[in-house]
Amino acid sequence: MWRDPLLRLACILLPLSGCTNPFESREERQLRDAEARWRPRNISAYTFEMRAICFCPPEINEWAVVEVEQEQIVSARTLSGVTLTGIARTSRKSVGQLFDAARPPYGEWVGSVDFKFDGELGYPVRISLEGKPNILDAGVVYEARNLRPRVLIGALH
Repeated sequence: MWRDPLLRLACILLPLSGCTNPFESREERQLRDAEARWRPRNISAYTFEMRAICFCPPEINEWAVVEVEQEQIVSARTLSGVTLTGIARTSRKSVGQLFDAARPPYGEWVGSVDFKFDGELGYPVRISLEGKPNILDAGVVYEARNLRPRVLIGALH
C-alpha cells in the first residue's frame, strides 16, 4: 500500500487540506482586500452616485446622488436634483451596506457573485448577485461611482 508514491502523497496532503479556509474564494479575498483599503480611511461623511439594476421599478434603476453621514443615508436625489422618496430612496445603500450586500452568506436564490472595487478608496463600484438558473427574475447589480468625502460642519471643532 505505501509503495505507491501518489497514494502516500494523497495520505499526507489530505489531512492538511482542512487547514485552509475553503470558504475564502477569490471573491472573498477581493472583498477583504477592498475593505482593508476602505475602513482605515474613516470616511464618515460622503456623497456618491449609486443605482441598483434589477427587475424593479424604474426609479431604482436610475443613478442617484446619495449623501451619507455616519453610515446613515441622509438624502438621495436624482442626478437632476429631484429629492427621492419612498422605495426610490429606501433602495439606496451606503458603502457599508454595499459591503454587507457583497458579504456571505447570500440568500438561497444567489447562484453566483462578482465584484469590482475602486482601486484607490476600495469601495464597491459593482456588486453582481446573479440568481440561480431555476429562479426567475432573481438577481441584482449594485453600481456606485464618484465618491467624494464631505466635511461635517460639527466635525471642524
